Parts: sequence; C-alpha cells; structure tokens
Amino acid sequence: MICTTSPKYPRAAFAERRIELDPTDRTPPDLALTPTRIRAADIAADALRMVRTRIQSWIGRASYPELISDGFSAVTVDKGLTLSALRRAHCLPYVGGSLEGETVAVLGCGYGLDLLTWFPYRPARILAVDVVNYADAWRRLEQLGREHGIEIECIQYDLTQPHWDFAQPGSVRLSSAFQVLEHISDLPTFLAANRELLGAGGVFEAVYGPLWYGPHGDHVYPRSEDRIFNHLLLDDHEYDQYVEDTLSEWEHHDTGMEGPFLLQRGLFSFLRPREYLDAFREASYDVAFAHAVLSSDAQRFRRRNPNAWAEMKRRRQLRDVDLLVKSTTLVSRVCQGASPSRSRRRRSPSHPQA
Repeated sequence: MICTTSPKYPRAAFAERRIELDPTDRTPPDLALTPTRIRAADIAADALRMVRTRIQSWIGRASYPELISDGFSAVTVDKGLTLSALRRAHCLPYVGGSLEGETVAVLGCGYGLDLLTWFPYRPARILAVDVVNYADAWRRLEQLGREHGIEIECIQYDLTQPHWDFAQPGSVRLSSAFQVLEHISDLPTFLAANRELLGAGGVFEAVYGPLWYGPHGDHVYPRSEDRIFNHLLLDDHEYDQYVEDTLSEWEHHDTGMEGPFLLQRGLFSFLRPREYLDAFREASYDVAFAHAVLSSDAQRFRRRNPNAWAEMKRRRQLRDVDLLVKSTTLVSRVCQGASPSRSRRRRSPSHPQA
C-alpha cells in the first residue's frame, strides 16, 4: 500500500530538530511518591539475584557469542539486576563506596520515580532534568528531599543540546539515565555533554530499553504478542492505524512517556545494541559493565513467525541479536585525560520505512 500523506506516527529520526519546551504539566493523576528503602531482606535478595544472573549469563554468553564480541559482559533473558544490586556491585566501587556528600544527576528524570531510588545513598544533592515538564511532581520531590536532608533541584531542559549550562563542568560525581538513551536522537552529542558534566573519573549509570529494533521498540504495547514487531513490519498507513487501534485497547494518560507522544517528536535513537557501545567508546568512556537482556517474547515470535523474522533481518540488515535484545545496562567511567571538547557529532541513522 502506498501512503501519499505524511505519517501521523513517523518512524525516522528528524534530520534537524529543535525541541520546544512545552510548559504543560504532565504529572500523572494520583501519583504516589515514596522514597526507596533498602532493607536487610533486600540486600539478601540482591545477593541471590547476583548469583542467578551470573549462572544465567554463563548460558547466555555461550548461546550468543556475537554479543560478547560486541563488548557485552553479561547476557540474560528477560531479567537483569535490580537497581540496588547494580549499584552495589558496579557503581559504588567506583565512587569510593559511598555517595554521601556527593552530587548525583538524574538525566531524563520523568516524574521522579527513579530519582527516589537514590535516597538510600544519601547524596548531598540530586540534580534532576527532563525535557517534559512535571512541575507538580517536582515540587513534591523537592519537599521530600528537604525532609530527608537532600537538596533536590528539578529542571526542564533539552538534553540534546551540545553544552549543558544547568551545572558547572565536573560538578557531578555520578549521573544516571533510566530508560532515556533509547530516546536520544543524537547520542554522541549527549555523551559529550554528560562527559563534561562528570569530568574525568565520573561514573555514568545507564539502563535503557525497549530498544528500537527489539519487541515494543516503539513503546506501543499491543495486547497480542504477534504484533510486538509491527513497528518494523507495517507500512506507514497500516502502522498509523495500528497505533490508533492499540491506544483504544488501554486507558491512557498523556504523561509524555508513551509511544505516540515520542514518535511524533522524533524521540528515538534508532540504534542497534552494539552501536550504543560504540558511541560510548568513541566518546571517551570506559565501559566497566555491559549487560544485554534478551526477550523471551521475541524468541517466541521468531519460532512462530519465521518468515516475518527473516524479512525484518533482510530489510534492515539486522542480526538475530539486534531483534532479540530488549534492554541494556551500562556502567561506565569518563576516561582520564578525556578532552572536554572532544565530540564526534554523528546523527543517529534514520529508520528505513516499511
């Protein structure tokens, strides 16, 4: 089918895009904000999860050696580490074991649920940034911070800008981005700005996904498992109708985090798993931990729909693992001697239309 009008939900990176900061407050109704607490039982559960992850990763590494060649050190199916286990094992050792008295930046903070996970580490200050405005949630977070002895500042800001002027260079000990990097259309520029924010030796924790080429990569969630790759299989007209039909299946709130909102603003990176790793290395980050999480839904789709699977691989020159990986966790450090001005500006590849 030939579509003669522009798609309502485009699946391509915008060649030139400047984000206009919308002042609309998109705080979800009835949002509950409760600081995370880490109990002894949580620590024990994390230790058990670490053991299980190591065992599962031995199997994953043997089954998907191409991911190891790409630079991933852990490969599991469906589940990764909890945030507390990740930080205890792979983040805190690089900041002297503690964040007390330090500044943490939460990049792409949303309405703050991931920001709350930093409370148990008692940083002196949390700097939270997002392109979408969640003013009501942010006011409540700042008040919670005062009650717990943590200074919190929430800012609406476009993180795709080449230089960030909301903080002094080198003023942040650790930055975190949870489900954000898959929405950064110019990742090299983002990584260069974050490197300047951290300074040499600064730590960056990034958990991101769904990835574009994996299941639900468009952040549109159909009820049927047979439609989880529709963003790679349908033409523009069919895809627009599919998104509208899927929206009618669920009760939706306009929170600025849903697939249609993101598609209409070009807020996807369109990168394959190894392309993220390549971007980190080129931007002078030392990747200390790289964990790829595969999707059992994608594995079932491959078994049930071999022709569609082969077509996706052929049309976009993809490997099986590009379609199987649903999310990734990276912990990295800014290399010593990295130049603040070094940035290889490279636009993310446009997604070839169906």
